[in-house]
Amino acid sequence: MLHQSIDHMLTCDHGDPAKTRVGRFRAVPTATAIQALADAGYTTVQAQGMRSRSRVANPYGKHLIRMRHNGVDTVGDSVPEVVLLNANDGSSSLRLLAGLYRLVCANGLIVATAQIAAISIRHSSPRLVAESVRDAAADIAARTALIGPTIAAWQAMPMPIADQEEFAREAMTLRGIPSDSPIRPYQVINARRTEDLPESLWNVFNRVQENLSRPGITATRVREDGSRRRISLRELRNVPQTVTFNTKLWALADNYAKAH
Repeated sequence: MLHQSIDHMLTCDHGDPAKTRVGRFRAVPTATAIQALADAGYTTVQAQGMRSRSRVANPYGKHLIRMRHNGVDTVGDSVPEVVLLNANDGSSSLRLLAGLYRLVCANGLIVATAQIAAISIRHSSPRLVAESVRDAAADIAARTALIGPTIAAWQAMPMPIADQEEFAREAMTLRGIPSDSPIRPYQVINARRTEDLPESLWNVFNRVQENLSRPGITATRVREDGSRRRISLRELRNVPQTVTFNTKLWALADNYAKAH
C-alpha cells in the first residue's frame, strides 16, 4: 500500500503541463528527493497525497512523505523523522520539515520552532537538488536531536484541567471546528491509553493532536425543531491542513510552555 501511494504521487512528478508552460515554474521531482534521502540512509515510512475528490481536480497537488533514518536514536518517547512536502502544480515548493513519530501511539507529529524551521529547496539540476535535500535533511536531523530537553520539560510540566480545556478550545479553532459545535473540550483532551493519563503538557498535547487528527470523537447536535443528528469528527487527511494544523498546534504548546 505504501509503495502504491508513492507510485501514484510520482506519476505527475514532472509538473502540471499547464503550469510548466506558463511563467517560470518548474517542478522539483519528488523522486529525486526521495532517492537522495534513500542514498543518505533514510527509509520512507508514510506517504500522504491529496484525497480522491481533490486528486480528480488536480492530480499534481500537494503530497507529504515521512522518512526515517535507519540509525536514528529516539528523542524522549519519539523517533525523529524528516517530512518532505512537495507539489507539482506550483502551489508549494519542495520543503523539508522536522517530524517526530511517537512510539506509544504511532502518531506522526511535526515540529515547529524558530530553531527548526522548514527548509525550501529551489529548482536546479537533479544533482544540486539531491545535494540540497541531503544537506537540509542533515541540518534538520541535527536540530531535531536537540529537541529532547523540550520534550522532557513538557513531560515535567503539570497542566491544570482548566488550562487543558482552554488548550483544547484553541486547538479546536485551529482544526476549524466552529464554536457552536457539540464537540466538547473534554472529548478532545481524553486519553486513549494509560500511558497518556499523566496530566503533563506533553501528554495533553499528544492527546489533543491524536483526537483531532484521527476518527473517534462523536457528538449529538440538537436542531431547532428538537430533532437530533449524530456527527463524527473526520480523520485529518488533507495534506495542507495536516501540515498547518500540526505546526500551529506545536507552536500553541510551545507558547504555553514559555508562559508557564
